[in-house]
Amino acid sequence: RTISLGAGDRQVIQTPINDSLPVSSCSVALLFRQLGITNVLFLFCAALTEHKILFLSSSYQRLTDACRALLALMFPLKYSFTYVPILPAQLLEVLSTPTPFIIGVHSIFQSETQELLDVVIADLDGGTVNVPECVHISLLPEPLLQQTREALSMVLDPELEVADLAFLPSTISASSLKMQDKEIRAVFLRLFAQLLQGYRWCLHIIRIHPEPVIRFHKAAFLGQRGLTEDDFLTKVLEGMAFAGFVTERGAPYRSIDLFDELVAYEVKRMRAEEGNKQKILRHIKELAEKLYKN
Repeated sequence: RTISLGAGDRQVIQTPINDSLPVSSCSVALLFRQLGITNVLFLFCAALTEHKILFLSSSYQRLTDACRALLALMFPLKYSFTYVPILPAQLLEVLSTPTPFIIGVHSIFQSETQELLDVVIADLDGGTVNVPECVHISLLPEPLLQQTREALSMVLDPELEVADLAFLPSTISASSLKMQDKEIRAVFLRLFAQLLQGYRWCLHIIRIHPEPVIRFHKAAFLGQRGLTEDDFLTKVLEGMAFAGFVTERGAPYRSIDLFDELVAYEVKRMRAEEGNKQKILRHIKELAEKLYKN
């Protein structure tokens, strides 16, 4: 759509080709530049295992972008709990709720958050993530965790080690930043395809109800993957986000998107290319291009 506000100017707005794919602009890349690989992976795992996450910043734009970025990284899962990118001062008591949330709060209210004992707090201005002692965050199973770290380090800066990526160089153009954003999202798309590969084999459709009900056989899935003892994947499969995923994507006849195509056709390719950095990077760039065009 092309619109004009007068004086001969023209603004072009394009709707996404596929509505199911999140639109992130540069927000994901900016989140990694603010917090680094290790911290963002902590937040990612915390969100998937239904912990409380609080972003602090003196910039409302930064709060909004960070919250949106975390949701984009969770695709194809959708966050099912309280989501407030900018929480008004009058509603700070919401932070004491017993249920999970992703909330952004202006840093002038930082003193109000110091007594929160079960909340993971990400300071976007300082580049730190504080995990309380009473909170245990289950991390991705190996070797997926290490593979994801390596892929992210290749995308963000091939010349730096993973541990050196807490603060990345700021000299990058807007177009390069957008493409980097999509490359990071492509890494997480590959991660979910590997994490959830074979999930459709464990779906059962129960037809005794007026409407068919789709159920997921968790034990069978964990057993065939050899991950029955994995704390992270068990929590993800028991969570609200995965329950919504099964309901939406379990139906045999529906529109498919990039994630469905990846699980159906690209998992074998990813297995074959494991350990080959050049081929992995080429695949990431192919996926990023599709996300960019969306």
